[in-house]
Amino acid sequence: MPDTVPHLTQRLDDIHTRYRRSFANRSRATRDLGQLDGLIRELGELSGAVAPVAGAPVALGARISELQDLFTRERGAIAAVLSRGPDAIAVARLADWSDVDFHRYMRLFGGQNRTTRDLELLRELLADETARRAALLALPGAVDQDDGAQLKTRLDSNIALYEKEVAAIPVARRSLDAREYSRVLATLANGQFALYRLHFAEKPRRGRRIALLERIIRSLDAVSRAMVAVKELGVDNESHRSNITKVAERIAHHKSELEQVRAAKAGSSSGALAGTLGDEANAVFQTYRSEFSGQPRATRNADRLSEHAERLHEIARGMNELQAAMPEAGNANNLGIVLDALKVYEREYRAVKDARTAQA
Repeated sequence: MPDTVPHLTQRLDDIHTRYRRSFANRSRATRDLGQLDGLIRELGELSGAVAPVAGAPVALGARISELQDLFTRERGAIAAVLSRGPDAIAVARLADWSDVDFHRYMRLFGGQNRTTRDLELLRELLADETARRAALLALPGAVDQDDGAQLKTRLDSNIALYEKEVAAIPVARRSLDAREYSRVLATLANGQFALYRLHFAEKPRRGRRIALLERIIRSLDAVSRAMVAVKELGVDNESHRSNITKVAERIAHHKSELEQVRAAKAGSSSGALAGTLGDEANAVFQTYRSEFSGQPRATRNADRLSEHAERLHEIARGMNELQAAMPEAGNANNLGIVLDALKVYEREYRAVKDARTAQA
């Protein structure tokens, strides 16, 4: 098929799209130079194909040249980072996790009613960020490099923010009267019920994360104790008594499920576990593409996008735990893909919110 201007333009658009998907706003230390070299070669071939085409606009050739310059500069920047060795990759991965968790914090906690926030999740975010700081400081000379120093500053700031909020949430709840608190407790219980439905219902047990189910049980235990205390303070209506019963039933169910999840994971190979998590990530990607890709942001459901982000966060954590216990190249590659996608989803969530606000 002879080259035409529309065909050449489409080829260029495809190359640029693949670059943006795999390199734009991505950690240089985790990029694949071979993939970028392939894109640079394709641009060279495209440049050679443009010259013989009659009527090819000057702008098309200029755009190819601009992308060649961009890709070449980026290749040099990536090579410079990679030349610093494995520690640079470790710093970049710590930065990736800190970034996606901070955006998660802003999505689930920023500007929200403190009394209804998930305190156990926030404690988890704080513990993880604190562990990242320790891991960074354990890398010899890491904080002497610009990226390591910048990451330490960001980690310190996030830890201070999370610590402040962990302390503020119980204070906000104590300011409520008993009847208001009973309503907040019902909201907190419903939040944990929703978490279970999102991450556990009708999903393969071997792919579930034990720590998440333990966290849900801890949260419901705290809600249960608080509900009983509120009842003793005089909130003894039928709705509140029903909520106490429902929470107790869910705790019993989840404790039983926890044992079954442990058994399922213990009986699965690392390859099977990685395959399950990879399949689940692909299912989220597919649903995201069908619901959000190419759609006007102002018409999209931000809460639905938040659910997709939460699923990817949980899948990424599962992959990370698996990699720590049983390192596997395929799982490590999948984890990088999921973290890259999480960055996109978190940015897209804010863009959807902003678009809907502008339209209102």
